[in-house]
Amino acid sequence: MLSQTLLHLSLIQNSGPIFIKKLVERVIEKGIDLYTLNASDLSHLGVPYDMATILAEGLADQALFDREYELIEKTGVNWTTMLSSDYPALLWHTYAPPPVLYWKGEPVWNNGPTLSVVGSRDGTPYGKRALDVILTPCVDQGMIIVSGGARGIDTMAHELTLQQGGITVAIFGTGLLRPYPSSNERLFERIVEQGGAVVSCFPLKADGQPWRFPFRNRIIAGMSRGCLVAQAAEGSGALITARFALDEGRNVYAVPGHFDDSLSAGCHQLLQDGAQLVVSAQAILRDYPSLETPLIQQTSLIVSQQGKPNEALASKSRVKTIEKKNIFEEKIEATESGVVALCTRPISFDELVEKTGKTENELKVELFDLQLSGKLEQDFAGLWLKASRKAA
Repeated sequence: MLSQTLLHLSLIQNSGPIFIKKLVERVIEKGIDLYTLNASDLSHLGVPYDMATILAEGLADQALFDREYELIEKTGVNWTTMLSSDYPALLWHTYAPPPVLYWKGEPVWNNGPTLSVVGSRDGTPYGKRALDVILTPCVDQGMIIVSGGARGIDTMAHELTLQQGGITVAIFGTGLLRPYPSSNERLFERIVEQGGAVVSCFPLKADGQPWRFPFRNRIIAGMSRGCLVAQAAEGSGALITARFALDEGRNVYAVPGHFDDSLSAGCHQLLQDGAQLVVSAQAILRDYPSLETPLIQQTSLIVSQQGKPNEALASKSRVKTIEKKNIFEEKIEATESGVVALCTRPISFDELVEKTGKTENELKVELFDLQLSGKLEQDFAGLWLKASRKAA
């Protein structure tokens, strides 16, 4: 029954994932049925009154839940919540796990080691070659490949995995009944047919609004133990995914490129920020000890003038993890007013960490308190902003 409540909560406007998670934790702790509470009751639980009113009205709107649930039943789509055993275990441990996931196919994410692969929609033959060399051995060793189903590198990663007989998962930035891009619909069908899955955290008919894709990127990073970036421009979605992965303490692997190639600029920035340089599958496989194969069996992007793998050079290439540098030199005093002042525009958690100098745990506690007091709110993409209306 609580799972259906989570589904209902996820459909209510302005109820972000952090807010829902904290609310449900309090409800479980106190053994309360949310449907029996009015706005005043919710405010006594610490919910800002304006948000309490929205929640009470949303939970009273049974048609809101019925429409989505009937559509789920009609289409045969599967769904799971953060309270279910089939919820992705790695995603559950992230900062902002979506309360509900919809999926078609098989719930394979807890069945083996996962690696996300992201990159430019304008992926070039160099990007494809990088995936052929680096990703193929990973798939052959049984890694489950997670990507976003977009054109370019995402599509290449899904296609390569299927060609190798592997399992892959595509995370949508739309509802499952609005697959995007439409040109990849057959690819998505093949992913399901070959034992993988397509996944979304959005209502089934949700369209492709730009704000939904950063949240999709957070799921890609969160579902994976490591993230491989092959070709990414500065400010690209792939870079956002990689930074989410870094923030969650996951391994991030970046494929280097030519110094003047705009599609390599993002990868080079990641290398400066703490990603591992990758020229062969070995750099990834050694982080998955049960899958590791001898280096001599791996090919490499480091090649001799004759175009053959230079194994001697590759064996000497010991990748070092560069400590993540602080992008912002100036630290802002971590007072309540300082945090609120930073949220005059939507801002991500990791940027707040950089600007305030707080530890992640300290900032999480303060943000939650500010949210409950009505000073801050969080959109569905997990970005923080100053509350538009103060609590009563």
